[in-house]
Amino acid sequence: MKKLAFLSFLGDIPEDNSVYDQETVEFINTLQQAREEWLAAQNFFNSVNDPDLVDYAIYGVEAARRKYMYLIKRAKVLGIKINADSLEG
Repeated sequence: MKKLAFLSFLGDIPEDNSVYDQETVEFINTLQQAREEWLAAQNFFNSVNDPDLVDYAIYGVEAARRKYMYLIKRAKVLGIKINADSLEG
């Protein structure tokens, strides 16, 4: 299984992810994927030149943001600590 380097933004995450059960690792992977989707949607929005695509790009950013925020809330419920300072940027 690949290292979850992304988890450094979640706070005190041990290098050895074997301390997590499979369900938690899958959730964390889903969270990482949602973050990447949000960043990709933002990049797409920033690159749109066609006025006909602006609404589509806005929808994509908002949908991806909401999915990511939902998963962040679920992470808190599941007891995964999130370092808010590292979410910036």
